[in-house]
Amino acid sequence: MSRNGSIEDRRGRRTKDGKPMGGMRWRAKYRTPDGHTRSKAFSTKVEAERWLDGQKVARDRGEWVDPNAGKVLFCDYAAEVAAGRAHLAATTRERDRSYMANLVLPHLGKFPLTAIAPGHLRQMVSSLSAEGYAPATVRKAYQLASLVLKQAVLDDRLARTPARGVDLPSDRNGGEDQPEIRVLDPSRVAALHEAIDPRYRVAVSLGAYAGLRLGETLGLGVQSLDLLRRRLTVTATLTNLNGSVSLGPPKTKASRRTLALPAFLCDELAAHLAQFGTGPEGVVLSSPRGSWVRASSWRKRFWHPAVEATVGRPFRFHDLRHTHASWLIEQGAHAKAIQTRLGHSSIVVTMDTYGHLMPGMDEALAEGLEGLAASADAPASFGNLALRN
Repeated sequence: MSRNGSIEDRRGRRTKDGKPMGGMRWRAKYRTPDGHTRSKAFSTKVEAERWLDGQKVARDRGEWVDPNAGKVLFCDYAAEVAAGRAHLAATTRERDRSYMANLVLPHLGKFPLTAIAPGHLRQMVSSLSAEGYAPATVRKAYQLASLVLKQAVLDDRLARTPARGVDLPSDRNGGEDQPEIRVLDPSRVAALHEAIDPRYRVAVSLGAYAGLRLGETLGLGVQSLDLLRRRLTVTATLTNLNGSVSLGPPKTKASRRTLALPAFLCDELAAHLAQFGTGPEGVVLSSPRGSWVRASSWRKRFWHPAVEATVGRPFRFHDLRHTHASWLIEQGAHAKAIQTRLGHSSIVVTMDTYGHLMPGMDEALAEGLEGLAASADAPASFGNLALRN
């Protein structure tokens, strides 16, 4: 067989009982880049030639993919991809596992990779939307399916991902499926601070004046504090997976950060430690019994009653982080500084989340440019120059 392959005419062949062989009467063969022989039968010679030409072009372009490599079931390959994402936070892995198991695999799990077409993904998106899932949830399910299929391309199991040409649902009414961001002024934060159990007042301050996430707050260890230099380093987050509470790494690499603290917050942390001590593994916040603070029960017993008594529901602990960001913006902080302080993975995340809180930024930039123009040494004004042009 030549490098370009061959086509075998099987029309004269007969079956074991002597009858003429019907159906696929032409077999195309070619040699793969790894030296193996692959073949496929067709009913006409034209079809065989077309397929063989396609294999040759793919091989010459370096785009050839072993068809056997894509026969693995989507569910099995998705598990392999998930195992390779061990660098993600435990909470993120658990969330993705749940989405994959409950939303994606019922639609794609039993298909071989090579059998999945864009239509299957469109059907998945349509079905999830029809079942009433929020647009953000449907988009996340599609994102996870697409991630698996794109990895299959990188692993030479697919020549091209079928995750293309799929219309995804947009947020209804500008994003009503997303929790509304609420921002408080300092006086209302102070009211919330006073309303919550004294054991957890410092948590309110850490959220509003340091911008910590709840898991970072509950996982904050005394060893991460340098109160003399007014520094706090985020090195861990408290996670609760399937009823098991433990300290884990921060959400992302960028989440591991060192923050400067206002003096009053350092004093409050010192007073808190003097009154309540530390919990397991030296965490700053602990339950009245001295054990881990479980976020779900803490919200129910302490957070929600304090919110209802002061600022009114809905108000999440994460809204204290949003409040912190809005205060930084009001003070004129640069978006990059806000990104670093909040531990966002990129400035895009910061701008997407808080860009709408910066309505005066463009005007301020224009005024700055006006000042630069006014300070120019040119004898003619820019206005007159523009008129002459």
